[in-house]
Amino acid sequence: MKVLYMLDTLNRGGTETLVLDICKFKAKPFDLTVCSAKGGALENDIIASGVNYLQYGRKFSFDINSILKVRNILKKGKFDLVHTHLWIDALFVTIAKVGLKIKLAHSFHAFDTYRNRKYLATIRFIMKRTDINFFVSGFVKDHYLKNYKSHSNNYVLYNGVNESKFLVEQKDIRDELGLSITTKVFGMVGNFINTGRDQITICRALPQVIEKYPDFHFLFIGRKSEEKPWIFDECVNYCKEYGIQGNVHFLGARTDVPSLIMSLDAFVYATNHDTFGIAIVEAMMVGLPVLANDYSVIKEVTKDGKYCTLYRTKDVQDLAKKLEYLILGLESYKNVAKRNISEVRKKYSIVAHIKELEKQYKRIVC
Repeated sequence: MKVLYMLDTLNRGGTETLVLDICKFKAKPFDLTVCSAKGGALENDIIASGVNYLQYGRKFSFDINSILKVRNILKKGKFDLVHTHLWIDALFVTIAKVGLKIKLAHSFHAFDTYRNRKYLATIRFIMKRTDINFFVSGFVKDHYLKNYKSHSNNYVLYNGVNESKFLVEQKDIRDELGLSITTKVFGMVGNFINTGRDQITICRALPQVIEKYPDFHFLFIGRKSEEKPWIFDECVNYCKEYGIQGNVHFLGARTDVPSLIMSLDAFVYATNHDTFGIAIVEAMMVGLPVLANDYSVIKEVTKDGKYCTLYRTKDVQDLAKKLEYLILGLESYKNVAKRNISEVRKKYSIVAHIKELEKQYKRIVC
């Protein structure tokens, strides 16, 4: 089966990383080609993976010449199926494949919040013309099917995590920060680039916890937005105002995130509107105790808290209380987390993701 993945860019993001992990998987059950409109930071990694790579160069959001280029790629490649991940790519392929016997799969990775009428009209157009729609969670699927008309072929396909990323040289962050080996260190991974993450709620819970446990430290791993610096600054300033800046560390963007995660004692997360929660899944896959808010999609991916401890969303007091429980009973929480590793990996590994892809591709192509 010949499959073409269409992507707008190859910059570092969740979707692009997922595609790269699929490319790197040696036992792929389909012949994969990746086509990008603009290229990006992961382009060399995609090429190095050994898959076929194409780039067609789109200049405008809607470009007739680019649609003709895509049609030429589809005809020359003799693909059985095209899988798109962004609405503009799905629109281009829908138009470009007219008259061609090529199936179209589209993945919805994000919500349609704050979009304009043109975007919403495009989604309505796309959803009825794909052969299958994939959604990264049941939560996302319910949202789209509630707001848009679609055919009946809609399927939840959870993102897959490449477990090999954690086969790295393990460095203890305590050494870098000059902390004792006995210091309990919790942390969160998430960029300070929009209001999707809710780091400020965690900051507000930390003063009372640090007052009781002065040797407790917390790490925030994620870059500061140039467009919205206030998201990061609010957290830093809050910690300074309450005198906990010595125990709270803002590490910024890091290239050694897997190693950092594995040196934590526990992973803490706060979200306002996630669609999957990849950071939580990665923490669960390496056996870390996870504390996260009871947002709908977080409850879904953690099996209603079976794989983690939940606290009430934006409830600072409940979060502080659960942090203290975690500190006091850390070894017990670690044992539970380790027992869940096998089940979590079976559900969210890249192997499981590709296996489901193959099953659904065959169903619509054959």
